[in-house]
Amino acid sequence: AARGAYRVPDDVLERFRGYFKRYEGSHLFHNFTAGKSHQDSSSRRYMKALHVNEPVVLAGGVQWVPVVLEGQSFLLHQIRKMVALAIKCVREGLDGDTVIDACFERRRVRLPMLPGDGLMLRECQFTSFNRNKQGFVAGTHEPVEWSDYAAELVAFERNVLYEHIARLELATDMYARWARQTDRYPLSRRELHAPPAAPKKGP
Repeated sequence: AARGAYRVPDDVLERFRGYFKRYEGSHLFHNFTAGKSHQDSSSRRYMKALHVNEPVVLAGGVQWVPVVLEGQSFLLHQIRKMVALAIKCVREGLDGDTVIDACFERRRVRLPMLPGDGLMLRECQFTSFNRNKQGFVAGTHEPVEWSDYAAELVAFERNVLYEHIARLELATDMYARWARQTDRYPLSRRELHAPPAAPKKGP
């Protein structure tokens, strides 16, 4: 179907949501970045909350599904590979829970990477700063939070940023081209089912 006519079925969206929730918590993300192995403790990251929002229709009548990730920190390419893997599981009809869990284990799995256009830092949180503000001299520091500007931020995100991303896709076809290309290279069942590497033994 033409992009402007396609609408994601409810069951497909719910399946994608379920796979995405699999990332929550503390996991080894060595397969979701570059230059790290399962033995590298810095590949462990904590994902606090992940949300797959309701679809929105933007420029050209194309439907988009916004995805929001909240974590303490992220590795290079991590988000792009997380989203790409969940998409691949849906498109290939795989058991996403099993596939994602396999990528957290002590094995090397080559994962696709979504285009970076459209990835943005939505909000900086200053939880520790605000929690400790009682220790500052009275009147010298105010808590850093965005609640007073929530409506303006949502409107800017929806009417400016989302529309810009949608118009960019209409002009470049980047996501559609990525989908067609990645469909040519299914996830490696051999890598996903390979026995996990043995833990490194000490001296």
